[in-house]
Amino acid sequence: MNRYNRFFAATLSAIALTTMLSTGPAVEAAKKSSSQVVKELTSETAKAHFSEAEKALGAGEYLKAVDEYTLAINDGMKDAKAYGGRALAYAYLSKFEESVKDYNRAIALNNDSSEAFYGRGAVYVRLGEHKKAIKDFDQTLKMTPQNAEALYSRAGEHDALKHYDKALADYDETIKADPKYQNAYYDRALTLSNMHENQKALEEFDKALAKDPDPKVDRLYARAVLLTRAGDFDQAELEFERIIRENRNYTDAYMMRGIASLGLGRVTSANSDFLQFMKRTEPDDPNLKYILIEYILANKEIGEKQFRAALEAALQKTSSKSWAYPMLEYLAGKRSSKQVIAKAKDDAQKTATYCYVGYNELLSGDPNGVEQLNWVVKNGNQRFTEYQLSQALLKRRVDLELSSLLKSIYENDLAGARQALAKGVDCRLKDSQDNCAIVSAVIHNNPEMVKLILEHGADPNQKLDDGRTALYFAAMDSRYGKNTPEEKESAAKASNEIIQILLSKNADVNAADEYGITPLMNAAESGHLQAVKLLLEKNADVSAVVVKEKADLASGRIVAVKGDTALKLAEKRIQRSQNPGNKDKEIISLLEAKSSKK
Repeated sequence: MNRYNRFFAATLSAIALTTMLSTGPAVEAAKKSSSQVVKELTSETAKAHFSEAEKALGAGEYLKAVDEYTLAINDGMKDAKAYGGRALAYAYLSKFEESVKDYNRAIALNNDSSEAFYGRGAVYVRLGEHKKAIKDFDQTLKMTPQNAEALYSRAGEHDALKHYDKALADYDETIKADPKYQNAYYDRALTLSNMHENQKALEEFDKALAKDPDPKVDRLYARAVLLTRAGDFDQAELEFERIIRENRNYTDAYMMRGIASLGLGRVTSANSDFLQFMKRTEPDDPNLKYILIEYILANKEIGEKQFRAALEAALQKTSSKSWAYPMLEYLAGKRSSKQVIAKAKDDAQKTATYCYVGYNELLSGDPNGVEQLNWVVKNGNQRFTEYQLSQALLKRRVDLELSSLLKSIYENDLAGARQALAKGVDCRLKDSQDNCAIVSAVIHNNPEMVKLILEHGADPNQKLDDGRTALYFAAMDSRYGKNTPEEKESAAKASNEIIQILLSKNADVNAADEYGITPLMNAAESGHLQAVKLLLEKNADVSAVVVKEKADLASGRIVAVKGDTALKLAEKRIQRSQNPGNKDKEIISLLEAKSSKK
């Protein structure tokens, strides 16, 4: 499997920034070192064996190379180059422990050999010993600071350890050392994706493609997977389709197109692609068992007969020792969801298990499916495709799942809201109309509801599409529309309590909407004195300005123009009022006093 295919076998594991030893820069660097024939040999026989070993290594005859290097060493050529050459041959044969031992001997004989440190580091990469690999690349770079290959390899190891800032720095240094080192441009984008900067990653990747005169299909595939990570299933599906059309044997593209199709709800298409992947891939492909589960679940959507047939066939073929077996038993009704979840051991299995259990429960009409998918979105590894799949599945059901909670909020029904939340509804979600629980609770001016929503994990700084937050709405005078003094007083009291609740949860006092209007500006413009006081106590920025004109859609009145501050909006309010009250004047005084201290 080539580098990019291994990167994006994403159903099983995260992108692993390790280089295949047989094709990576470590091999080429080590080749160069072993090709320097030792000038002073112990015997003519040792010299002959060493020469034959070098020829065999260059011709790819690695077993012969090991034998010839061994004969040279046994004949007295116990030096760094002989051990280093044999270490490389062992590495080609995937005998990594033997390779490390020989590199250790080579370094003991010559600790100034940057090639030996680099070669051993490359072997540690294959062994997953990331920290040891980094130490060896560090040593290499001490001797050869502008070694682009060592910088690039170290960047990959930093990424594997999730030290993303260090990885980005090393990719930048690689590019400085060798501006034509194209892999560094691409892999830098992949690291940004690992940091969940998906849009920025795509932009960087596209820049790399633009500089590439003949981009390989692996790189086009990598871009399509980045689109999948970003949740752009439509475009990803088109990209994978193009790859398959031009490269019929690109097996992983079938897997990923199926995932994109499933995210779009195109179950029949996904089912067909998963079947193609399973037919074409190697039996030991680690993704196979994951795609097998997705295939069976996709069959469940299509029909019970196909589902049962696929399930029975899979149970016969799958080992009871593999992760897939308990999942298949769960789908067959022989295990409970709790039992199969308990079987998940590592990051990959937990993410996949919660995703597939949630998927199955939703298909079965069990509302707990939402809870399982929410677990993936909250706790799962974002680099696994089950994370994107869970998001897509939730999106298809968000309106339905959120409707009971939002209805309870609109009706001030605390018991109903508690019941909805107990079923696993994620109060951080937004429906297709841009409604979310925390903002809705604030708009309906119910402090107890706001507390409940926040207790269940709502983000006090969650934004609507136009940038408005819960605090933005809380800062607006809530007495409008109230008829009696008692109603107005009750509404004001509730509003003040909500502001204090949000501020206690670290709500951002300066969060601005798309017009640049902050909660303080909104409080000043609506004449909400208590809100102004509370926000100023939290050091709300009185110098913030409106960035573009905003009109009230109902009345057509211009609410704010570019450059307005909270003070300016308060002054305009007084100018509009025929009989400004003491509260309006006090707001002006508070804002003027705060502004004068700036």
